[in-house]
Amino acid sequence: MKYWKSFVVVLVMCQLSACGKTNEYEEARPKLTSSYQSTSPITQTIRNSSKEDMQTTETIQKQEALEHYLQQFKNQQIAIYIEELTSGRTYGINENNLMYGASIAKLPIIYYTQLQLLKGALSMEATFPYIEAVNDIPGAMVRGGTGIMQQMIQENNDYSISQLLQWTIRYSDNLASNMLGYYVADKNSGKFLETISSFYPQPLPVYSKEISAKTAGLFMKEIYQNKIGLSDFLQTEWQKEKIGHLDVDVYHKIGTNGEFNHDVGIVMTDKPYVISIMTEGFSNSEIETIVTEIDVLMKKE
Repeated sequence: MKYWKSFVVVLVMCQLSACGKTNEYEEARPKLTSSYQSTSPITQTIRNSSKEDMQTTETIQKQEALEHYLQQFKNQQIAIYIEELTSGRTYGINENNLMYGASIAKLPIIYYTQLQLLKGALSMEATFPYIEAVNDIPGAMVRGGTGIMQQMIQENNDYSISQLLQWTIRYSDNLASNMLGYYVADKNSGKFLETISSFYPQPLPVYSKEISAKTAGLFMKEIYQNKIGLSDFLQTEWQKEKIGHLDVDVYHKIGTNGEFNHDVGIVMTDKPYVISIMTEGFSNSEIETIVTEIDVLMKKE
């Protein structure tokens, strides 16, 4: 009987000891983290160590193929940033280099307008008058550039946030974007500048059209996740150009001025991804070839 009691005590102590070791191991297990944190108060990119994110041989081969492909552009006037929305894996070449963004610089204003709407600080029905002063703020778009407003505006005519946001997205309307910058984005300064600075490699002293492919891609990802106005990105005048050349839905925003030719979008494959491509001296057809080749590599796995 004494032997049996002693055996039970030893058995229980061994089990407790084993449990302690298991817990110690689990607590020490490293967690996968990401350096990029979404600034959106509504939606955030979730990154965790799920089974789907485990690096299989096929995944590694895909990564190596993409990295090898992108290396050919290292010394060219092109910057590319790619991010898989399901896994959070990123790829890029020259992606942190600043470049004149042309209308790509409207993305931060679209994003900030979304935030104000999501917070309830602004409504789609709110109206503001057109005044010439909207064209004199930091980073303002050219008064006579793209869009439809310049053909209809009169001083002090009122326009709703719904109209301005739609025209900025669908027609890349310079005046609509400038009005959002003036009335919603604190004249492209103040809280607007403070909010968007986290997307840039360094804090912005003043807003400008200088932007990197990575920063543009991060803005496009947040705009996609915030949803407001998203359908307008499928009804643009350039819908089938550049990234839109792919045979799937693409939410994208182009930017073109002289030799600068850019596109940033969300490609809606089975595993959606962000692609931002900014160039100097590349034609639409050259960009379309690059995007098509990248898409083939993205579908591997």
